[in-house]
Amino acid sequence: MALIDRITRTNFVPTKLPTRVPAEKVNEIIDFLNTYAPNGTLAIDTIAEQTAGNGIVIDSVTLKDGAITTTGINKRSCDPALTAHAGGTKAAGLALTKDINIITVCATLNDSVLLPTPEVGAEVIVGNLGAAGCAVYGSGTTTIDDILTANPFMIYPEEVIVFRAYTT
Repeated sequence: MALIDRITRTNFVPTKLPTRVPAEKVNEIIDFLNTYAPNGTLAIDTIAEQTAGNGIVIDSVTLKDGAITTTGINKRSCDPALTAHAGGTKAAGLALTKDINIITVCATLNDSVLLPTPEVGAEVIVGNLGAAGCAVYGSGTTTIDDILTANPFMIYPEEVIVFRAYTT
């Protein structure tokens, strides 16, 4: 990915930016991006920590004091047709890899799935449209609501549960 061009009198189109943002401020942001992300890869925390005051707004995303606020639609990954693994053990559980996971086949009580490794602030949504209760296990030694790591959290048919990681 090429570096972002600075704004000049020849390439500046005023209708593409809010009138309250001076070109100097935009050039400052462009310089920052070109310095810290010349290959197009940049950690959001880096931008947020470097922007004081009101932060910056890029495509309806506000970066301010380490927090990110969006006004647009947040797209999430989804697996709409999963089969819980028969047998009901943690070791055999189907590994969930998406933000939204819909189990459409859970034929026997305790067929199992395994949550991804937790990251603080992450959410994983699991819905059970199967015929039986599904056993949900935390990955590795992680626990769900202080349930022993070897014991499952149960999601019964027609239930949808949002799992939020508060610690790792």
